[in-house]
Amino acid sequence: MIYLLFVSTCLGFKLNPEWPVIKYFQGYSFLKLNDYWNIVEPGHPSLPFKACFVLVPSGERVENIKIEKIDSAIISLDAPVFPAQKPVPVGYEKDFIKFVSPDSKIYGSRSPYPPYDYKILGEQKAGPFSVLLLNLYPVKYVPYHNLVVVYDYKVSIFCRRQNYVEIRPYTKKQYFLFKKTLENLVVNPETFESYPVERR
Repeated sequence: MIYLLFVSTCLGFKLNPEWPVIKYFQGYSFLKLNDYWNIVEPGHPSLPFKACFVLVPSGERVENIKIEKIDSAIISLDAPVFPAQKPVPVGYEKDFIKFVSPDSKIYGSRSPYPPYDYKILGEQKAGPFSVLLLNLYPVKYVPYHNLVVVYDYKVSIFCRRQNYVEIRPYTKKQYFLFKKTLENLVVNPETFESYPVERR
């Protein structure tokens, strides 16, 4: 009998958003969080989201992501969340850009928006390292009740070693250069030394 052993890795981290800064202007609520971007799809609630860079072990691929909501805070708003607008082309005056109204299907819904907790944008190579581009959405808007719920996330990323791995040679100097560049970007820099990276 032959047994096939698949070695897998689980990467984990927590996301604990601060209380968002809320400003009211022209009948809308504007929400901001430090180090967060805002949703830019026109007509959709412009909510903060977190863009994350996750270091994936070399030679492995992401197979699954699990989000666990471990805590939450509810905020009652005095006005609807501002709908995202179309980007203003260079050279155009904002006053001449037509306002995009709130999407009626979203703003009339009882369901939280966005309905998903994360989006995978893909993986990129940085020398010997693979970096997962991941957007997290811990801030939800419930339009019918005009409430915002801010969640604390526990994120688990499950990876599995690939059957075929292309190993490209790189110098020790290159290794530390890529590492230094990524250390301030990835959410899990503490796991660098645990990765079995070959150097020549």
